[in-house]
Amino acid sequence: DGMTTNMITAARLIAHRSINGKYMTKMALDKFPVLGHQMTHSMDSFITDSANSATALYTGHKTTVNALGVYVDSSSDAFDDPKFETIAEIFRRQHPGSGIGIVSTAFLADATPAGLAAHTSDRGEYDHVIGSYYEGLTKYEWTNWDGPDVLLGAGAEDFLESEETRDYYKLFAEKGYNVAWNNTALHSAPSNEKLLGVFQKSNLATWLDRNVYQSNLYNQSNYPDGSDRDADDLPGLKDMTLKAIDVLHKRHRKDGWFLMAEAASIDKQMHTLDYDRSLGELLER
Repeated sequence: DGMTTNMITAARLIAHRSINGKYMTKMALDKFPVLGHQMTHSMDSFITDSANSATALYTGHKTTVNALGVYVDSSSDAFDDPKFETIAEIFRRQHPGSGIGIVSTAFLADATPAGLAAHTSDRGEYDHVIGSYYEGLTKYEWTNWDGPDVLLGAGAEDFLESEETRDYYKLFAEKGYNVAWNNTALHSAPSNEKLLGVFQKSNLATWLDRNVYQSNLYNQSNYPDGSDRDADDLPGLKDMTLKAIDVLHKRHRKDGWFLMAEAASIDKQMHTLDYDRSLGELLER
């Protein structure tokens, strides 16, 4: 999200040596056999947002700003709009024994991860998003989506019990998920069981803060269990992605699996023009 060709070029320039106009080394994505570009602007604006761009990426359908997996109608109800399937739902429908993984350094109710599961005209319906991961669209016959095998990221405030939300940690655990709240627990979780990993409140700390400016991790009161401790034993995108691959491969080697892994702060840190944190996130990716 937000990883334009300009950002990729900037990351390559600061991380890889060039002599006489020729790079001595390149980024991993430069070595991919196939690269693609996609136009993800919305029906109602050339300036896209993460919700309708994720919808375009995951479904092939264009929709309007703030919408996830729906064609927005004139009703004020955020949940009565015509819905269409995401790639995760199509894959699970066509291959019932397959696996789904969702990994993000954003809060897990954010639009890019949410776009694989949620169907609403309002991306801000966070409880609906987490509920979609947990139980799917059970009242619709066209989907047998029953949640991802692996769900890793941040945004603990949307999982903790409150007046607005259920105790999703408890609900996911009752459904057979292992729940991890730090990097140590992530690595020790068994790979043959479903896994929910929520590692702090809000968005996951960037690579620069986790590895260079570590003092920024303290006095945050953001531990994911709601205890107001600091979340300092944090995974990065690589830790989460490798664990997700382990779980999906172990559980669905025969039937196949689909994984989305997002380095969210490439986009988020550029909202404040923080090039160091944004490009650090891109290079970690």
